[in-house]
Formats: sequence, structure tokens, C-alpha cells
Amino acid sequence: MSKKIVGQIFAALLLTAQLQAAESAAAAVKAPMPEPGKDNAAQAQGVQTPPAAQDKGAKITEQKTDAEIFAGQQSDNTQRYMQLGKLALNNDDAAAAADFFRRAMTETTDSVRKSEAASMLYESFLEAGDLKSADELYAQLTDAADMAISPARQIFMQAQRALFTNELSMAAEKFRQLSAQLVPGNQLCQRALEMLARTLMLQGDSAGAQKACADLAAVSEGDQLLKLKALEGLLFCALESGDKKQAQSAWDQLTKEIPQELQQSLQWRLSKSRMLLDSLLKGAAAVEKDFTAYLGKLLPPDPFAARIALKLAAYYRANKNYTKALEYNAAAEKYAEKNFQRSALQDTLASHLAAGNSAAALGCVERYVKMYPAADDRWSMLLLGGDLLIKLKKNSQAIDFCEKVFNDHAATPEIKLQAANKLIWLYQQSSQVNDALKMFDFAIKNTADQSAADKLRQQAGEYLYQQGRYADAAEYFAAAAPRLPRAALWLAQSSYLLKSYSRAMQVLRKADFSQDAELTCKGAYLEALLTEKLADNRDAVKCYLAFAEKYPQAAEAPDALFRAGELAIADKAGNASEIFMQYAAKFPGERAANALYKALTELLAADKEAEAVKLLAQLESQYVDSKYTISGKFLNSSWLRQKNRCEEALKVMESVEKLYAAKHAELMPEILYERALLYGQLKDHLHMQEVLAGLTSRYADSAIAPQGFFLMGDLKMSLADYAGALAAFKQAQERSKDALFTSSCIARAADAAYALYNRTRQTQHLLLAQKNCETLLATENLPTGLFYQSLYKLACCLRAAGDEAGSLRCCREIIYRACLAKREARYYPTQWCAKALDMALKLLYSAIKSAPDEQQLLELRGEALRLLKAAQELSLPGEDIKKQLELVNSTVGGNRQ
Repeated sequence: MSKKIVGQIFAALLLTAQLQAAESAAAAVKAPMPEPGKDNAAQAQGVQTPPAAQDKGAKITEQKTDAEIFAGQQSDNTQRYMQLGKLALNNDDAAAAADFFRRAMTETTDSVRKSEAASMLYESFLEAGDLKSADELYAQLTDAADMAISPARQIFMQAQRALFTNELSMAAEKFRQLSAQLVPGNQLCQRALEMLARTLMLQGDSAGAQKACADLAAVSEGDQLLKLKALEGLLFCALESGDKKQAQSAWDQLTKEIPQELQQSLQWRLSKSRMLLDSLLKGAAAVEKDFTAYLGKLLPPDPFAARIALKLAAYYRANKNYTKALEYNAAAEKYAEKNFQRSALQDTLASHLAAGNSAAALGCVERYVKMYPAADDRWSMLLLGGDLLIKLKKNSQAIDFCEKVFNDHAATPEIKLQAANKLIWLYQQSSQVNDALKMFDFAIKNTADQSAADKLRQQAGEYLYQQGRYADAAEYFAAAAPRLPRAALWLAQSSYLLKSYSRAMQVLRKADFSQDAELTCKGAYLEALLTEKLADNRDAVKCYLAFAEKYPQAAEAPDALFRAGELAIADKAGNASEIFMQYAAKFPGERAANALYKALTELLAADKEAEAVKLLAQLESQYVDSKYTISGKFLNSSWLRQKNRCEEALKVMESVEKLYAAKHAELMPEILYERALLYGQLKDHLHMQEVLAGLTSRYADSAIAPQGFFLMGDLKMSLADYAGALAAFKQAQERSKDALFTSSCIARAADAAYALYNRTRQTQHLLLAQKNCETLLATENLPTGLFYQSLYKLACCLRAAGDEAGSLRCCREIIYRACLAKREARYYPTQWCAKALDMALKLLYSAIKSAPDEQQLLELRGEALRLLKAAQELSLPGEDIKKQLELVNSTVGGNRQ
């Protein structure tokens, strides 16, 4: 309710009384008193009796003219200007009122009257929204020595400012402080009580406002105008609260108290008041026609029109006619008096929210915050603005709104907590992890309810868990786990991912999930996962199978059963195929095809051909187009090849080509490669070469092409076509994307180049073989067997090139590396060690026979003895080491045969 709910309603009453007094004064006095600052010649012109005012909506210019005539007949200019200012203020012309009150201050030297005029000037500034001038005046008043501003009036002025800036809590507190001293005749306290009623109405405290109006009526005996204000205040309280019975009673009492001589003057106002009452008693729709008929005739502000418009807006909003509701909202904002504009704007906001018009609602919020920056509910409005911006997908602006609330030192802890909760979500959406955590910590610290705080800890933990920060998440979960079973489960899950398996199992065993079936299920699955980590595979298989049996509908049941099958394969328990077939029966789909494929793998590995054939037929019938069915056929062909049943395998490949080649052209290279392997095993080199030629020419860019070229190289080597083999290995190397396969290609190319050198004796082939061997030896993480093989082949190349010393060094390195590997219990290939020993001895024997002197002979003999002793340590196969030792020992005293 407005600050002037009563005063403005009775503006016409006051105006009528004053103008009647003006008529009497005009009859008794011939000429007006000159006014300071006025054109006295103009004043000397004739004065006419003003017409009776009918309503506060009458133009203020006419009222001022009448009032000035009245003022001119008085001997006290200060009193005249005070009456004029109050008249203008009651008719919402704050600028004119301020001008009259300034004149009143200059016309008197009495400190009490000057302070009263200054107080009214202060109120005029507030009415005009000029807070700066109001604050400057207040500072002057409190410092001035010539004006007696009492402490009570200072409190009243502070309360007025709080009311006009919508700091309603502060205003209500100060007005209560003054009204507590209420006694009949104390005008300041009576006015404070009147304004307390209006403040409480703005706060939505109808009961409190009603009590204040009743108290005001109780102390208004002898002051008819004050009593009428109080009674009309009771009517407004009843209307705002929606109490029909009380509203009717207040109306009856109000009309009874109006003197007969004022009935005619207030008829128009009473008709509007009655219309407002009917909007409550009969419904807003009942008064709409009459209301719209006179709406255009009114001059704003009009408190009755504003409130009726809001009733109609609420009516249409309830009926979801938002366009009509917003039309009446606009009317309410137009006719609302100063303090009621806030309520009108709030109702406009409500209509936009009901209509789902977030952008327009946001505009209302922004207007509200701008107009009422100190309002008690400004923080709630900012938070509402944040929600609207979220709906409009403007999260960055929403963050700004919520941060203003959170960073406002004047905001209450409850409001800050609301802002923090909104910022938590916004920061998460914006990936501002650290900011979100700060808000989580603030919310947890400031949430008094332990259960709610634990839920916040759970949310923070889950957020960090999603970010992969399992250690940080575990801290939040651990704080809530003793009281929140869900947090205990997440703590165990976080510990599992942190590989703290024992801690995770300990948390699970302490937690009580009995009251939540979902948590019980998830806890059981996590226990199975932990059993896999903490126990052997067999126990884990049992645990997974038990879970899948107990919770067949659980989301984790398929994973549990599938994992049980995988662990059964690793454990070689023998029942893996049964588990996978069980999975396929329970959970049909592509993963079921995978399960059947794994079962087929197990059956073929166990040579259970009959069961495997049956299972493959099931795959073909249920999942004919599945990649696992195709893989199953290739697996069957490979198994048949291993069993030397290549003719059957070729038929399998024919069926694969017939079924899938048209739909899956990418399978043709694999089909051709498998056929090549089969023909190779059948020693059918002609068909093998034909198939490989098709693979390497038509599908040279396929994934299997490198292996095809490699197989072609092997075929060419077996056919002694070393040049063709070298070209094929180079093609394989160029297309290879695997480091190990690339090394194999280089090694085989070295073999082909060395063989080609032996045939052609062309040095470039020998140099290529040597280069390939050196490349392999420089490769990091080269497999041990390939390293020894490459070192031996390098020795061969060096020997062929005439570098016998270099060749001997390579052989020596092979032997001694193998000895070191044996002492360290590492693998070494005896095949290449034996070959290296044989080559080294041949080189040494040749050198012994041509040794120029005894000293060199002894050195060579010592080298041979050392290599033979190393060979004994390695237990190398080949010729009897003892005979070799005897042969070396015989090379003394010049016997070099």
C-alpha cells in the first residue's frame, strides 16, 4: 500500500475544507497580501471564488491557483505556504510542494516552524525521487543551529527515507519506535502510526497493518479527518487480505462516519472505493465494464484505479489470458501512486512469468533493481533475474547477477546461501571448477541442517568425480559417508579408481545399504570388482556370477556376466564358453554375438568341434550380419587350417565371400589373404601367387595389404625370386603402421638382398643388407630374437665384404650377450648363438693357420678357448665342444693343421 493510501484518498476532503475557508476569507478582506517573489500588480487583479473540487484527480494547476487566492487572505505567510505545500503534496505535485515549503522556510524566523517546513520539504524531495537533495537537506538540518530538529523527527525522517527507498524492514522498525509513544494529540506519533500501516501493507503484513489502523482510529477521537483516514486504512487492509466480511464491515463504518455535508464532495471517490470493494465481493469481472468506462477520464496517479487494474490483471492471469492481464498491468503502473508503483511492477513481473515470457520478465527485474536499489527484496529479485537469464541461456550474465548478491556485504546469510547454490550450478555449466568448489564449501559451511550439508558434500564429490579428481572427491564423500550411505558407496568407488582396493572394501563392509535397494545392488557389484582385484580370478568369477544371478535386472548384470566369462578364460576354468552362452541367452544383442564369438573361440581351442559347429550355426542364424559372425567364420577357417583341413577352410572362405562381399567390400582383402595362407599351406604356389597378386594390386591400400606384400615376399623367397621378394618386402615396409611389423619387413628385406648378392655378387645388394641390419640394431625396443638374428646377419655381411675382424666382433658380442642374459635369467636364442660360435671358430681357425708368429697364434688360440668356454656355459647345440677345445689346444708348438 502507498505511503499516501489515506492522505491521497482524502485529498478532496482537505481541499474542500480549505477552499470553503478561502471563500469566507475573501468576503472579509478586500485585497490580498503581497507575496515575496510574486508580481504584486498581478495579485491586485480581481479574485474569483474557486469551484468546489470533486476529486483528487483535479488538475493541480487549478488547485494551486485557488490555494494562492486563499493564501493571499491570510496574515501569516508561513502558515499560508505550509497549507499550500501540504495541499500540493496530497495531490502528488511534489515539485510545487517543494517550492511552497521553501517559501515557508524563508518567511519565518521561528526555529520550530522552520524545522517543520524543512521536514515537509524533505518529504517533498522524497516524493519526487530526489534522494540527493533530500540527503543534503537532512545533513543541513542536523547541523543547523537555528532549527530545532528533535530526535523524534529525525527518526521520522529516517523512516520516511527508508520507506521511499523500499527498505521496508528499517522503515517499519523506526515507525514502530515512534508509534510506541502514541498519545492523543501527538501528531508526529499519529503520523508515524499511519505510515507504519502503509509500510506493513507493502510488506504484505495485512494483519499488522490492520492493527496499526485500528490503533490510529482509537486515538483519533476529536479529529474527524484522522479517524476517517484510519477507517479507510482498515478498508484497504481488508481488501488486500481478501477478507470479504471485514471489508464490508469497514465500508459500512467508513460511510457512516463521513459527515453529511461532505457526502456530496466525496461521492465520486466513494464510487471508486465501492468499485474496488465490489471487485472483491463480486469478482473483478463484475466491475470491468464500469472501470473501463471511466478509466480514460482519470489523471494519474489514482490509487483506486491502480488497485482495480491489478484485480483485473490477476483475474485474467488466473484465466491464462496474459495479453489482457498485461494491459491492466500497464494501467496499474500508470495510475499507481509513488509507493504503490513497486507493487504494480511486481504484478507486471508476475504476469510475464506466468506467460513464460522470460525476456520481458527479465526487463521487469532490471527495472525493479534500478528503481529500488535498496529494497529489502532486491537480492531475491537479482536471483530471480539469474534464473531468467539461465532460461534465456545467458549463463555468463546470470553469474554476474548472482555474484552481485553473493558479494554484497549487506546480504543476509540466507540470501548468500541461495546465491551460492545457484552459482554452484552456473559455475559447473561454465567449467569453472575452482569457483564451483568455493561455492560448495561456502554452502556446506553455512548450511545448519546436517542432512542438507551432507547432500551438498555428496554433490561436490560427484562433481569432482566427473572431473576425474577422485582423490579430492573422496574427501567430500568421506565427510558425509558416516551418515549418508550414498556417499559411502561413492567413497568406495573413488577408492577403487584410486587403486586403494583394501580401503574401498573396508568402506563397503562398514556401510549400511539395507534401506536402499539401488545402493545395495551397486554395492554388490562394486564388491565383485574389488574381489577381482584383491582375490584370484576364480573367486571373482564366483562373485560376478552370484551378482548376475541375484540382480538379473540390474544395469550392471550384463557386465558382470560378461566379465565372469573373460576371467574364466584367463583362469582356464573350462566353463567360459558356458558363461558366454548363458550371457547370449539372457542379453540378446550385438554384445551377445560377441559372447558367442568368445564361446566359439574357447570351444575351438578345446577342439570341441561339434559344439563349435553348432555355435557357429547359431551365430549365423541369429546375427548373420554381425561383425562377430564374420570373425567367427574367419576363426573357423584358421582352426581348420591349423588342422591341415585347408580344403574345408577354402569352402568356408567361399561362403564368406558369397554372403558378405557384396555388402561388405572391405572384407575382400581379408578373404584373399586367408585364401593365400590356405594355398600356401597346400603348397599350391600358383593359386597362392594369383590370389596375392589380386590382393596387392586391387587392395594395395587396405589394412591387410602390408601382410599381403610380406606373404608375397616369403613366396618369392621360396621360389628363389629374390629380386621380386626384395620388392615385395619394401612394399610391405612402406605400408606398415606397426613398428614391430616394420622391423620384420626390414629383416626380411635384408635376407632377400643378401641372397640376391650371393647370386649376382652386386655390391649394392650387400650394402643394402648391411644397412638394413644396422638399422634394426639401432631400433629401440627391438625384440630379443630379432636383435640376435640381425647381429648375426650383420656378421655375415661384414664377412662377405672382407671385414673379418668386424664379423668376429659381431659373433663375440652375440656369445657374450647371451652369457650375460643367462646369468641374469633372461631369454637368449641358442639358435643364433650357435651360428655365431660356428662362424667365429671358422674365422679364428683361418687366422691361426695364417698367423705370422707365435705371439699372435697364442692370442688367437686364447680367443677361441674363451669362446668355447662361453659356449659350454650356454650349453649350445652343435659339434662336441670338447673336441673343439682339443683342436684348439693342438694348435701349439707350431702345429697349425
